[in-house]
Amino acid sequence: MLSRLPRLTPGYIRYLQTQAMQTIAHRAGDVVMPRLAVLLGALGIGMSGYSSRQLALHHHPSTRVLQWLERTAPPHGQATSTMVTQLQNLSQHSPATKVP
Repeated sequence: MLSRLPRLTPGYIRYLQTQAMQTIAHRAGDVVMPRLAVLLGALGIGMSGYSSRQLALHHHPSTRVLQWLERTAPPHGQATSTMVTQLQNLSQHSPATKVP
């Protein structure tokens, strides 16, 4: 069987042109969105790494956390007591904050 082609009327030609333009415009949009998603994802990962680094550099443990670690440390746990000592040293060497 042969399929019959529609008549090439001016309206049908205009319809085909409109469909072709929408296809081209849609393809241009397909390039922008994945690139934007990758850019935003990379920005989010970078900001997360930066904030984690800042927190690790400038955060000092509270005395409540140090006391809790001392209470929950096993009696013969050398690794945990070493960690408590290191945290205490960090809190002692923190810069003094000025209170107005």
